Amino acid sequence: MFKSVADVQSIVDPQEVAESAGLKYVSDARAGRRRKNSWTGFTYPRADGAKLTDADVIGSVKSLVVPCCRPFTRPYDRAELIADGILHAAGIVFAVTGLALLISMAGGLPGFQGTSVWIYGIGLVTVVATSTAYNAWPLGSTKLLLRRFDQSAIYLFIAASYTPIIAQTDIAPNNIFLLVIWILAGLGLVLKLAFPCRFERLAVLLCLALGWSGLLAYDVVFSPLPPATVYLIAVGGGLYSIGVVFHLWDNLRFQNAIWHGFALSAAGLQFIAVFNVVSKAVAATG
Repeated sequence: MFKSVADVQSIVDPQEVAESAGLKYVSDARAGRRRKNSWTGFTYPRADGAKLTDADVIGSVKSLVVPCCRPFTRPYDRAELIADGILHAAGIVFAVTGLALLISMAGGLPGFQGTSVWIYGIGLVTVVATSTAYNAWPLGSTKLLLRRFDQSAIYLFIAASYTPIIAQTDIAPNNIFLLVIWILAGLGLVLKLAFPCRFERLAVLLCLALGWSGLLAYDVVFSPLPPATVYLIAVGGGLYSIGVVFHLWDNLRFQNAIWHGFALSAAGLQFIAVFNVVSKAVAATG
């Protein structure tokens, strides 16, 4: 029998036990291995502040790494989850309805023009579905996997959004530009699937650059479009870009719902733009 409570506490003291076994004691108050974010990924400083260079240790640390963002750093509360769930439910209704509407029109378009409408519609449903699955899934290894698909789908949706707009004009420079867009989207796909939790800032920049890349070929891509359609696309791009600020603002309550609100609004405006382009093409064909 132990003589006193103090004896019990001294025997089970976790710090002493860890140090006696040659281990480093870690708790909420005393963090263990830290990581620093950089444009090319994370670096892992040692206790003395020097950069960790041992490949085996770095590999072990990376195998345990989770995203340095919510909900992995701090879970969302009930109100935040409800708000985000409502937005995703609205997004699913919007995406499925939009897909059905566009498909009903695609049959009146020849060749790749009709196929491009399918590509956009499927891209819209995919990005909403993967986002819903990822955000609704509880914390765990499956959620980490869904995060890869969620972020990869964003690149594909950006490329899919350009596709029906560019496909309506059979001009060689347009086709080359569309090919470049899909190559960059494929690069983003590989980045998120093969290197999870790495190159996070680079991935955000690539998304923004891909979305606004049409400005580099404005005369080729947007000059044939009516001004109202260009305005819808530009405002949608602006909403996406503003939303990214909230996406990265982890300390703000409801930041995830606010980000998805901006994204859903932007997708809605750009859907109207695509619908206008497709409607005009169908009318010209008929």
